[in-house]
Amino acid sequence: MPLFLNCRKSNFGKSTHAWTPSILWGIPFIYILLISTGSMALALPFTRKSTEADISLIDTIFIATSATCVTGLTTIDIASTFNPFGQFILLILIQTGGLGIMSMGAIFLVIAGHRLSLHQQRLIIGSWGKTGTLTVKNILIYIFTFVLGAELIAALLLFLQLKILYPDLHTITLLWQSFFHAVSAFCNAGITIFSSPNGELPWTHHELFSLTMSSTVILGSLGILTLVNLTQLRPWKRNRLERGTLTLQSKIALTMTLLLLIGGSLFYAAFEWHNTLSQANSWHEKFVWSFFQSAMSRTAGFTTVDVDQLHPVTLFATIILMFIGGAPGSMAGGIKTITFAILLASAWAALRRQQNTHLFHRRISRDLTNTALMITLLALTFIALVIMTLMVTEIHSPSSHSPHQWLAIVFEAVSAFATVGLSTGITPHLSPLGKITIILTMFIGRVGPLMLAIYLTKPLLPWHKRYPKENLSMG
Repeated sequence: MPLFLNCRKSNFGKSTHAWTPSILWGIPFIYILLISTGSMALALPFTRKSTEADISLIDTIFIATSATCVTGLTTIDIASTFNPFGQFILLILIQTGGLGIMSMGAIFLVIAGHRLSLHQQRLIIGSWGKTGTLTVKNILIYIFTFVLGAELIAALLLFLQLKILYPDLHTITLLWQSFFHAVSAFCNAGITIFSSPNGELPWTHHELFSLTMSSTVILGSLGILTLVNLTQLRPWKRNRLERGTLTLQSKIALTMTLLLLIGGSLFYAAFEWHNTLSQANSWHEKFVWSFFQSAMSRTAGFTTVDVDQLHPVTLFATIILMFIGGAPGSMAGGIKTITFAILLASAWAALRRQQNTHLFHRRISRDLTNTALMITLLALTFIALVIMTLMVTEIHSPSSHSPHQWLAIVFEAVSAFATVGLSTGITPHLSPLGKITIILTMFIGRVGPLMLAIYLTKPLLPWHKRYPKENLSMG
């Protein structure tokens, strides 16, 4: 990947190139290439369980885009359509898309003007197990090793549980299902290859399996720097200097994740206890389902309940969770938890008539608060355009027959943009133009933030003019 900060020595001992707008087109080109290749591969007849199964070109592109952008929205049933070879292609797309997101996100922090602090460098060097200069190559190798290691551990845990749940299934089949869902969960893709003729999946009535999937998804949504930071904590050490500390990035990411998980779980339990949660076998399973839905609503898209049966207020709360998403540099989408935290802190500072924004006794720069506001406004504007487009394209299509009406369209648009993958069930019934709109939404929702991260590395324009200040009336 080209570097773009010329005539300046980076923290890793490597000189970098000047910022150039041409780099902006590198990321979308890579993802378009992946989607195109994946679409052509999935269109091959020997990727399907039945050669008679006919998949349209638009559906093939839709599935390839959803897998590459780790979204999870599907217009067809993956489990009943694709054979192991087709599923393997999907796995490659999910893994490549997920690793690309996390690695590029980390590299931008390093080489795009937001380079790692000395403390963060020490964290990665310590985890890497080497001393000396930390290079981008080391960062990439570490990310790949960390991600694959986490996925293998998750796959082992899932396999041990599947072996108990389905003792009659062949070990190879169970291993494949375990690894596929471990990758899909950690990459927050939300794509499953389990067949569910009665609507029940392995995590539906098996609480340990459900919690394993939830934990894997949450890890994938925390971001690589937070994960690295967590591996360096040694709370049992007597010496305070050896215990390690959480960085501000980690503190905000973990705090917001915890608050959103608890808040979402309580909300689901309160409004769905006698609705969709009534299908649970016990009261504690209801709480597990609530936690599962809260975790999946911000990022992955797996579900234990029929989303179409959720109460409208629950759907609206889910839209908010999807819009916020996960942490920066993670597999998750949305505007990110850090952005949301900065917005809240900035609003609280304005309410208290404070000039500076603070988080965990640290001052947040005005540039960051402006960036957080810009990201949120851009996201809201784009989602509004997508919703209006779908309202036009779907006015006479089968998808307009949803009992949730316009709320189903809003839900679909936010889910696609935030690369979550939850749906009220209208995805397969979208018109061709509606499917194209969702494809573009998934693509922009995944690639857009990465391109914006590059653009924000552009140096701030110097002051050539300074106009007099004027007060305005607000409210």
